[in-house]
Amino acid sequence: MEETFNLENEDELIEALEHGSVVIIGSDVARLAPHDDLPPDMRECIHINRAVDRIPRQDAVLDMSTPEAQAVSEERQQHRAECPSCLEAEAYSCLKDAAWWREEATEVRLWQRGRPIART
Repeated sequence: MEETFNLENEDELIEALEHGSVVIIGSDVARLAPHDDLPPDMRECIHINRAVDRIPRQDAVLDMSTPEAQAVSEERQQHRAECPSCLEAEAYSCLKDAAWWREEATEVRLWQRGRPIART
């Protein structure tokens, strides 16, 4: 059952998200979807991302010293290499980065041995 929600009612939205719902944003409306109502491939993406979020961090870098963290990282790499949604998201991200560099990076510095060098 699709349920649209009003962004002005933050308490209901936060409560639903705390209970595992996700927000699916369409072209004209956003709706809440319980985790169990999601397609299996989307549930797997969420499962992997939440597992990675549980890995401890040291100075904002994932702490990969435990076997559990290494297993989660390996599982994420395998998932992202095979999941059509993840591959599409990665391709879209690359296209956005390339577009930004074409449009916004007008003053690109050249680097040599870790130091900027002047253009001639």
